[in-house]
Amino acid sequence: MVWNRLALPLGTLGWFLYSVAWFSYDSTLRDGDEDGHVGAAEIFRGILTEDGPLTYLNAIWLGDYGDYPNLFAGLLGFWWAIVDGQPEDLGFRIFPLCFVLLTALGVWLRLRHNPTAKLLGAAFVLLLPMGNGICRHAMPEGLVMCLLTLTMAFGDMTIERTTHKRLIAFGLFVGLGALSKHNFIVLGLIPIVWFFWQLGRKSIIPIIIASFIAGPWYFTVGLSKAAYVQSTLTSSHLNWASLIAHPLGLVWDGLGPILAIGFLTAIHRKSLPERSKSIILWLLGGLAVLMLLPKQYPRLLLPILPAAICMIAVWLAQCTRLFQIIFVLLGMAWIHGGTVIQYPVSPLYKLGDDGCPQHWLRPPKAADFGLSLLTHQIIETNPTGVWLTSDLDVPCEIQTTHGLGYHLEYRLRRHGYSGVMTQTPPDHEGQWLKVSWANEEHPTGWTPQTELIQVTD
Repeated sequence: MVWNRLALPLGTLGWFLYSVAWFSYDSTLRDGDEDGHVGAAEIFRGILTEDGPLTYLNAIWLGDYGDYPNLFAGLLGFWWAIVDGQPEDLGFRIFPLCFVLLTALGVWLRLRHNPTAKLLGAAFVLLLPMGNGICRHAMPEGLVMCLLTLTMAFGDMTIERTTHKRLIAFGLFVGLGALSKHNFIVLGLIPIVWFFWQLGRKSIIPIIIASFIAGPWYFTVGLSKAAYVQSTLTSSHLNWASLIAHPLGLVWDGLGPILAIGFLTAIHRKSLPERSKSIILWLLGGLAVLMLLPKQYPRLLLPILPAAICMIAVWLAQCTRLFQIIFVLLGMAWIHGGTVIQYPVSPLYKLGDDGCPQHWLRPPKAADFGLSLLTHQIIETNPTGVWLTSDLDVPCEIQTTHGLGYHLEYRLRRHGYSGVMTQTPPDHEGQWLKVSWANEEHPTGWTPQTELIQVTD
């Protein structure tokens, strides 16, 4: 019994320390999508620190700061204001790990009547390959995952025993989820509507609360995002093969082969928690919608994966203790393997996305192309300007959409550098730092070549 009480806390601590160790070895450039979210978080950090909490909350509620609702950027900006520093710092980067922990809590609550299953379910959330990969980056899908899981848990609790507190909590999570990203509504619509149907007239309470939280953004800012919605719903890539990209991605990219074996076994054994209809609607409803959407990004699967985790946990709870331990150890080995080698992405996703493949569960990469040292040199010397003689594209495997000059410019601005940065020869006098990148073999990748030059009229 003592081991049962200590296993999950000790395992969670070990998982957190392992994640921190991964961050400490990783210095690579942010993906283009991730960098956009960091930029939005910087805006909210400024609003909070300069204009105060009321303006900050109003900006989350009604602000137009991109194609997505503002909750993720607002939370990340709030965390940034607390830890200060730069987005490359450890303190900033660990924030999305809290979404994994909250998802584990949601699975624990959903399986609350099965002591063994709830322990295993929470553990498997910590061992979820896509969850670990995405939540090592500043991406909103982790927030969507935890809010959808908590919504499903409190929806089930409300169906089980309807109280005002549970109705309020259910509506709160529905509203916050809708304010996290559009795909919360897409993936959660079917089970949430089913919950409302089961609650009957009492559903008016969570509907009003959710509408108050998310409605203002969708009926003001959201109505102006027609171009984004159209680009999401239209694509020339949709064909028969792309329809099965997500089902295959669920078992390979999402769960990984170890958990996938457990998932397929749970389907065969019909291992489902009590009041299983919401789990089925959550998993199959979300998967069906994703199969019909032209956008074929693996990360879109993340919010429905905890439903599969619930099924795996219920099945494994019926097995022997030795088998449970072996299965958990195999799951840990797969996560560690993704920290050592790069697992391939399911090839069918290339049919719907001809850009660079995004590898979320990946080994840490120490190479930052010398940007840290270069930034330090520029801040120390404080030249009149920086002359970037070439702006090399970052290799596709780094997952970025921006050249090195973009990353350098933003780092300098965030460090307070106010000088000029140009890609053309300097046209006014002063001390300039000439920068070029040499594309050559080097232990830390491409390295910047610098030269201080004096420009006179």
